[in-house]
Amino acid sequence: MANPMPAFKGSVCDSCDSQIDEGDDVYFSDAGKLCSECANDGGYACECGNFKKPGFDFCYDCNKLI
Repeated sequence: MANPMPAFKGSVCDSCDSQIDEGDDVYFSDAGKLCSECANDGGYACECGNFKKPGFDFCYDCNKLI
């Protein structure tokens, strides 16, 4: 499964309970489904937009470029 992936209609962020618009990025993490803002705040989004684990500076793809 790609992470992030486009949200389905009716998706709700498990962190802030806000509606995620259909087609917007949704991040799947140990904390649940996250909107882009909560993923950034929680350290789950790389600066390129891909998923990364908190505690790492970059996602897998960006880390390979270093």
